[in-house]
Amino acid sequence: MVGNPPTPTIAPRSRRVTGTEKVQVTLLGLNAWVVVFLVPSLHLPDRGLAAWALAGTGLALLAAGIAGLGARPEAARIALLALYPSVLGLAVAASPALVEREVFDPLTSVLGGASLLAYVALAARSCARAEDLRPSTSHPSAGRDPVAEPRAR
Repeated sequence: MVGNPPTPTIAPRSRRVTGTEKVQVTLLGLNAWVVVFLVPSLHLPDRGLAAWALAGTGLALLAAGIAGLGARPEAARIALLALYPSVLGLAVAASPALVEREVFDPLTSVLGGASLLAYVALAARSCARAEDLRPSTSHPSAGRDPVAEPRAR
């Protein structure tokens, strides 16, 4: 239509993250770290420095993501949803003896997967953008008469 003003766009902003959500994400992240890395590593006396360094890096990424949830939402998304689970997986992959000694049995794998799934679900919800409504404009319809159809139709 000619003469209609364009609908203004809204810049996406992060939704407000409460302290309770930060605590929940922290606890689920630590739970995933304990279930996926720490408990299986107790079965290996010589875990290796690379695995512990990766696990420490994962905890540092978790802390950085939690700290950035309110102030730096994009950095928090990257740290919590992309880097932390990946580094945690790399820490496990750095010790192939876990699979050789059958430390990762089906029950441990299911518990680790459930812990990571719960963490990722809550972290994704905490990192979500705010659901803003776009402003709308209303315009009167064109003043045309309705089409008159014959009664026989």
